[in-house]
Amino acid sequence: KKTNKKARNMFRTSRPFNFFSNTKKNQQYSSASSLSCRQEEANQKRSSLRLTQHHPNVKLPSQYHEKSRKEQIQQCCHRFRKYPNAVDTLSKTLKIIKANPMEPKYRIIDIAHPGYQRSLANVPGIEALLRAIHFVPSGKKNRLFLRHLDQNLLQFALKCLEEVKQSTDYTQSKQEMQFRKEMNALLRTVPSDSELRKRKELLSKVPKEATGGSGTLIQIKIPLLNDDNTETSETLQRHFDSDDTIQDIVHWLGGTLGTMFVVNLRQSRAWSLLDRNRMTTGNESNNVPIDCSETLGKRTLQYHGLWPSGKLVLCPSSSAWIENGASLPVEIG
Repeated sequence: KKTNKKARNMFRTSRPFNFFSNTKKNQQYSSASSLSCRQEEANQKRSSLRLTQHHPNVKLPSQYHEKSRKEQIQQCCHRFRKYPNAVDTLSKTLKIIKANPMEPKYRIIDIAHPGYQRSLANVPGIEALLRAIHFVPSGKKNRLFLRHLDQNLLQFALKCLEEVKQSTDYTQSKQEMQFRKEMNALLRTVPSDSELRKRKELLSKVPKEATGGSGTLIQIKIPLLNDDNTETSETLQRHFDSDDTIQDIVHWLGGTLGTMFVVNLRQSRAWSLLDRNRMTTGNESNNVPIDCSETLGKRTLQYHGLWPSGKLVLCPSSSAWIENGASLPVEIG
């Protein structure tokens, strides 16, 4: 008996605690929490009853936890449609799980992993979608485990993700993300001797920088992407005279950052310059790029409303702007 007692004490690391013990402190906590829950339920019922009495034709939308799992998945996919990296990563992960349903290692997600932190962490709707397809916290810290593999639910989630990939928000966001990566690579490239000569030639065409209060300060925002996929930007600025032209700005960009700016802004029209003071979400006509072509690029900064100051942003062009040789109609000034 003494041996068994010693053995039992050997594996006891702390005093056992009974959460259901009938102590005074536990009773007070239990009664207080149950009272608050009952009070909250009563308040909800009272408010809904009052709304029903005064507005019988009004129906409250169902809350998120009241929706079916498929409805939750649809709602989550709609929330992160502007995060293309998250959509692609999640789609790839679910396809691997579907192809290997009996492989345990594919049913565990480490949320502390750099890949998860880079692509999925802090993206709205990601964790909610994982919960909807039966991912739950495992016994280990920072890990999610697929408790139940529902093939129909998994297939539905993949279908919703494919529909997201066809949406305009996803397409535009992915185009912008690829554009930021392209800018990163371009600005980090060491120019060759031939490139440096071409840049010097472009800078020779740029008028002398305006001084004093007569000049207009032109600021150009260039979107970039950090190594952890977070968005950042770099702003270039220079003073121009009001009668300087858009072509002068293009030559200045090409001479400062690279001749690719001249090619993509003036010839291929793959990139665009937008007036940040005119950009709106409701009126798309204000988002028409400034024409940098050799003919219309000779219009002055004052004509474009970029005096006494102007804020521009470099961005990828839409397919309509690339294909349309002539400028789209837009009011200037």
